Amino acid sequence: MIDEPSLTYLAICVLYSRVPVQVPMACLNMRHELLALPEFALYDKFPKLFRFTKASTGGHNGGFEVPALLAQDIIDSFNQCETILEKSNQSKKQNKSV
Repeated sequence: MIDEPSLTYLAICVLYSRVPVQVPMACLNMRHELLALPEFALYDKFPKLFRFTKASTGGHNGGFEVPALLAQDIIDSFNQCETILEKSNQSKKQNKSV
């Protein structure tokens, strides 16, 4: 039997799992990950998903298995995000000046 505080916690987790994350997001999908979601399934939770990479190797412990691949994807994601944000800021400046 589940006690009431556990049910309350579970209900809160379910509610918050439905709240979209409104910041730019990137995803690295390791080939042998057991719980990997396809790209289309991520857009409800992460509407600002700007990068989805499918790795040819790695699994649940990708940081230990292929650390160079993970590190390079993180660097590439930050660079891509920075480029997107710079373009967004430039277009906002142009719209203000018009």
